[in-house]
Amino acid sequence: MKKNLLLLLPFIAAALITRAQTSHLGVKGGIGFSSPNSKLNPVYHTFYAGGFVNFKLNNHWTLQPELLCYYTEYRQGVTYVIPGREPEHWSVILRDFYLSLPVMAQYHITPKLYAEAGPEASLALYAPSDNNRRFNFAASAGIGYKLSSSLGVSARYMHGVKKMNNTEYISNLRIGIDYTFGKSKPAASI
Repeated sequence: MKKNLLLLLPFIAAALITRAQTSHLGVKGGIGFSSPNSKLNPVYHTFYAGGFVNFKLNNHWTLQPELLCYYTEYRQGVTYVIPGREPEHWSVILRDFYLSLPVMAQYHITPKLYAEAGPEASLALYAPSDNNRRFNFAASAGIGYKLSSSLGVSARYMHGVKKMNNTEYISNLRIGIDYTFGKSKPAASI
């Protein structure tokens, strides 16, 4: 069911093309700070890169589906028990690569400043631990500011709504830049 929903999202975005007044293509990337929802785990640096299509719906609202590839790492505690010895507690750093599809609704407070929120579905391209889910679903919210018609900056917080393993949710704060190509074009001409 979840994978079917992930496959359905691009078709929903494509259907919105005919309803949108204008659209913009762009690329984005940046750094992130990820941490499992646990007091024992420190924050780790991550990175992300990808593309987006921004559909203008009216003077205040836009819809922005994105396709991102991101890398995240986090620490997981492991206890080894060897018969006849005291248990040993280790900490292992896990590194995962994901293909992510956020669909963000953006409300433009001013022509340059916006707030955004939406769901984010992610599929693990590489996850070394069999204990982790291959599919993750998260809620995201953030803010952004357009420095010019093409260049912008943004900050977004993502929090997993499903546990990545049996004990922890993953959260991520991303800070990045985006670049929008060319001038706006009518959605029907794309």
